[in-house]
Amino acid sequence: MKKATLQASFAALRAEKGLTLLALATSCGLAETTPHKVESGKPVRWETLHLLLSVGMRVQPGTTQYSEFHRLWLAQMAAISDSKPTGHSRKKLSAHSADAVKKFRAAIRDLDPADTRKVMLTVLRKISGLASDQI
Repeated sequence: MKKATLQASFAALRAEKGLTLLALATSCGLAETTPHKVESGKPVRWETLHLLLSVGMRVQPGTTQYSEFHRLWLAQMAAISDSKPTGHSRKKLSAHSADAVKKFRAAIRDLDPADTRKVMLTVLRKISGLASDQI
């Protein structure tokens, strides 16, 4: 037995309702490509999928069918998240910069909030060239 996917379930429901991708998008006021994104496995926001389901295909929130689509969407988002390398959205630091960040964090770790603020203001002043009363 094949495992249900968001793409397959969405395409099957759309076909069952007799809607084309264009008709579905138009009825929801979305771009023509939005329903195609769902059917091709590209990530879409839950709000977008909710709109396609509830407005375009008349699936009522709170029903078993709606809940199943939400479960499939969550599974798809988890799979996409798991497939991305960790730290993919962060710029890689050079070894020197990473070492400096570690040392800075270690230096301020045990400071109280007032002292941490003083250190941060000093750092900001140094990197921005501003006077203390301008920060």
